[in-house]
Amino acid sequence: MNITGSGAGLPAHMLYTASTAQWDRRVQDYEEKPAVQRSVDQFLERINQVETPEELLDDYELRTFILQAYNIDEELHNATGLLKKVLLEDLESEDALAYQMTDQRFLKMATDLRLDQGLDVIKSVEGQTALIDSYYTIGVEMDLGDQNAAVREALYFRRTAGDVENVYQVLSDNALRTVVFGAYNIPQEIAYQDVDKQAAAIEKHIDVDRLSDADYREELVDRYLLNQDRTQSGGGAGGVLTLLQPVQGYGGLPTYQIGLDMLA
Repeated sequence: MNITGSGAGLPAHMLYTASTAQWDRRVQDYEEKPAVQRSVDQFLERINQVETPEELLDDYELRTFILQAYNIDEELHNATGLLKKVLLEDLESEDALAYQMTDQRFLKMATDLRLDQGLDVIKSVEGQTALIDSYYTIGVEMDLGDQNAAVREALYFRRTAGDVENVYQVLSDNALRTVVFGAYNIPQEIAYQDVDKQAAAIEKHIDVDRLSDADYREELVDRYLLNQDRTQSGGGAGGVLTLLQPVQGYGGLPTYQIGLDMLA
């Protein structure tokens, strides 16, 4: 029985609970979709044909496959210039753009793939396996997000918040921030305040050091999803964040964080 599409119309908390309980089956069903199989086959065929990192990033199909694997939505699929700067600049340099991006997904993509050193990682069996597994995971999260965007945010939080080391990483990631704000009904308007005041507001509610504890993350997800279900009939959460949102830099100067509308 195919269960990938089941759960449409369910409250967020119920859909999340059902999905995580059947996660392996959902991933398997996603893998077996003809369109997904074609995408994976096409990736494996084309990746073995490219000869340089620049050629890889100029290939739309390869580029979009990689970006899905790192949970980067369609808004940036054509931002070839930005992606080349992030992924091809020498990571041995402290000035590399990857280190300046407040969205940590770009740094992870750069350090995982090491395209600044060539194609060795992405042409290896291990590198391709890791990328394809992540492509499947994000694909399932996207499908569930089509049914209820809050569930996608919750799954992302469950999967990534354990790597958070400080409150500023929560603030710089739209999905992580949305879950924490939603769990404790922190007003979205606080985003207009100084970043240190935003950090202090979050620290009143969560213990960043405990985010490595899966049970603690689940507590936060439960609070977030239950609040989403309570407010849904009243119009849901407001304030969709834009792709480039100015925030106050640590030194007092404005910086820009890359955001995703779906994950805002």
